[in-house]
Formats: sequence, C-alpha cells, structure tokens
Amino acid sequence: MVQASRARISRRRIPIPREHGAWAVFYGSALIPLLAACSLGLKEVLFLSAASGFFLAHQPLSRLLRVRKGTPGAGHAAWWRLWLLIYLAVGLACGLALLTRYGLWELCLIGGLAALFFGLHLLQVRGKKERQVAGEVIGIVGLTATAPAAQVVAQSRLDESAALIWSLCFLYFASSIFYVKMRVSRFVKKEDPRRRTLHNILYHAGLVVVVGALWTGGLIGRLIALAYLPIVSRAFWYLREPSARLNLQVIGYSEIAFTLWFVIFTTVGWAS
Repeated sequence: MVQASRARISRRRIPIPREHGAWAVFYGSALIPLLAACSLGLKEVLFLSAASGFFLAHQPLSRLLRVRKGTPGAGHAAWWRLWLLIYLAVGLACGLALLTRYGLWELCLIGGLAALFFGLHLLQVRGKKERQVAGEVIGIVGLTATAPAAQVVAQSRLDESAALIWSLCFLYFASSIFYVKMRVSRFVKKEDPRRRTLHNILYHAGLVVVVGALWTGGLIGRLIALAYLPIVSRAFWYLREPSARLNLQVIGYSEIAFTLWFVIFTTVGWAS
C-alpha cells in the first residue's frame, strides 16, 4: 500500500534536471551576452524560453533511454513521454517564433551543433558513461552552446565573437570536471588519485596558457582574464588535500560562488 502510494507520488513529479551544476552552466552561459548587451525584450524572452524547453527535455528523454520493460520505473514511461512532448512543444514554438519574427536563422547552425553534442551525451547516458570525463566534457560543450546563441540574439548577427564566448564559457565550466574528480578520487578506492591530480594540473596549466594568450593577443580584456582566477587558484590549492574528509555540499556551494564571479566579471568585460 505504501509502495503504491509512493509510486503515484513519483509518477506525478515533474521531470527536471537534478544537477544544480547543469542549471548554472546553461543559464550562466546564456546570460553573459544578454546582460552585456543590456537587452531583455521579447526577442530575448523567446530565446530563453526556446532554449529552456530543449534543456528541460533532456531529463525525461534520458530517463526513457535508461528504462527497459519490466525494470523499475518502466511504469512511469508514459508520464515522461508526456513531459518530453510538452518541453519540445515549448522549445519548438518559441524557437519558430524567434526565427520567423526576427530572422535569426544563424541560430539553426548553433542549434544543430548543440543537438549533435546532446545526442552524443544521450548515447553516453544510455551506456551509463555520462559520469566519465568524455561524457561530462560532451555535456559541457552542449550546455555552453547557449553562449554563442545568446550572442547572436544580442547582436542580431553571427560572427567570430560567438565562437569566442563559447570557448570562454567551455574553458571555465570544464574546469570543474577535473577539479572535482581529483578531490573525489582521494576518497574512492577504485580511483587513481595520482592520475586525477595529473589531469587537473594539465588542464589548469593549459587553461592559464590559453587565457594568457587570449589576453596578450588582445582578444579579451583584463576583467575576463581575472574571471578565471578563483578556479585556477582552487585547482592548485587543493593539490594537497587540506581536509581529512570530503564535503561535496561545500564544494557545490563554492562552485556556485565561483560561477557568479565568472558571470559578473565576464559580463562586464564582454560589455566593454
């Protein structure tokens, strides 16, 4: 009786992404060009609504890919399909309104690339490999596609600045993959902490080189370069674990704070 009641409650739960980091990556990347342009009209609302519809569709779709007939959760498939259709309908309706009203057909190119990476990520989900480095990197590429799309919406054209803001967002948000895996590996027996630490060092050393090259080359300003300072500092500070235990909640809160820093500094730097 209790199990049946729980099943009914679970069935009515709206499927939305549970990972707070995914929300931060998706909307943080989208807001930078829009806030930098100080623009939030109907065009931007349609864009955010369309993007949100496709973003939310990922959750019921990934659940449907995991479920098999006769397995736990198979009875919820109809509920997930319903919400998948709702999310896709919102995304398509707002997307078509945006394209036809404002003629931003360049968004189709970015949308196609984003769909490709989300498709690859769904394959990782189906194979239960989405937590591996490759799966998470693919997911970050897809989530940060909102940055170039928002740049097109903000300036009503597609140029090299869209590729630059996409790269900047990807470089920042991919950092957490290597940092968190390094921290976790020290408390998980199946992990190799030395290998994870090496990956963390190599990524962040490369990040410093790339950001430094963009700055000295005049492609980004000082504020955008400073936006990466907290994540580089924390990556090297924790090469030696100062804590006797792992607190994932504290790590999560600190990553949110670093994201706010990045969005603020990059927005101001991008506007100038």
